[in-house]
Amino acid sequence: MAIYVKMINGLPRSYNDGSSSYYQLLTVVAGAPGANQIAVEDVEAGDAVTLPASKTYSGPELKITLNNNLLEVTKDYNYVGSGARTQISFLFNLEVDDVIGFRI
Repeated sequence: MAIYVKMINGLPRSYNDGSSSYYQLLTVVAGAPGANQIAVEDVEAGDAVTLPASKTYSGPELKITLNNNLLEVTKDYNYVGSGARTQISFLFNLEVDDVIGFRI
């Protein structure tokens, strides 16, 4: 659930937009992945990467970051599938210690 502040009659008021928020991080590791990790060989260019926690998305509401830098769809990554999607694919290889952020 997301809570925002907006101005009403010149006064700040908080409101809840009723949506659920999603933010997950995955760290790229060299060995066997643990919780919140993904193996470096599983994130080569073009490989499908599944969103953590079985989350689905339908398109532009998904935001991806790499090491806290916002990535652009079709320039840095692509959606995989149609309808309620669960995966993306990067257009470049990731390296050990990279941190991928998923936000809806």
